[in-house]
Amino acid sequence: MHRIALLATASLFALLLATGCSSSGGYVIPEAPTPSARGQQPSSAQRVGAVLVVRNASREPVIGVFVRQTGTQSWGDNVLAHDIPMNGTLTLTDIPAGRWDILVVDSSRNFKIFENERMDWNARYNLEVDHQNWERLD
Repeated sequence: MHRIALLATASLFALLLATGCSSSGGYVIPEAPTPSARGQQPSSAQRVGAVLVVRNASREPVIGVFVRQTGTQSWGDNVLAHDIPMNGTLTLTDIPAGRWDILVVDSSRNFKIFENERMDWNARYNLEVDHQNWERLD
């Protein structure tokens, strides 16, 4: 039942995106300046995809995290194998450098979209999902 509700939730996001319900970029925070931010580009042999740590600082479990390259239409599959409990984390690895949109859904069918978040090679980022500014799906 939980997965069916999540699939229904995901199918409604195209409608929500058309209405402009989202948060703007700048929420994904690098742990330290990245090589490209300092004007250095890693060689292809040194490139490692970015790491993104999503921390659930909200008041409910997170039941869905979807990631897409900025400018694309499809969210793809939920990257969660299990819900993220309150104060829990999810670590995503090997994210190619670029700009990304991140969609987070909680257990009450509220959602947040973090758009146009920049990630560089060989970098680690933190995204804290707090209890403010959620949009309601229904």
